[in-house]
Amino acid sequence: MAPKKSVKRKHVIETPDLWGNPVHCTADHWTGHIIDPLDGHPELAGREIEVAKAIQDPEIIRPSTRTGKAYAFERVTSTDTIRAIVYYDDALSIKSGSTFGWLGTAYPVDVAYSSQVGAPIYQKPAPNVAVKSPTRKGGGA
Repeated sequence: MAPKKSVKRKHVIETPDLWGNPVHCTADHWTGHIIDPLDGHPELAGREIEVAKAIQDPEIIRPSTRTGKAYAFERVTSTDTIRAIVYYDDALSIKSGSTFGWLGTAYPVDVAYSSQVGAPIYQKPAPNVAVKSPTRKGGGA
């Protein structure tokens, strides 16, 4: 019997997460689940880059309350806040960058889904803003 050929699936998202773990989403999963017009979030159609950016450079990461193997990556965009739910092979290794993840779903943040995520485990530090000292007018003594 001939060995089975490996079928390479087309990925619409292939990106490292904040800790360097590779995360992917197949084209079939993206169209058949995430942006499905009946059961998904069709408003994310064409927003694959924004979803990938939420995974790469999130503002907040929260654990899923539905499973111990998933985390929610959140990032504000020009129109809304995107939440990407990433499942990991080994969620305990997430911060070491030594596991693999796949995008389970993504959606604009909505209060209806707030109970599905826990308290933040990561918050992006606020940018350092240099404050100029006021300049004094006039001379000294």
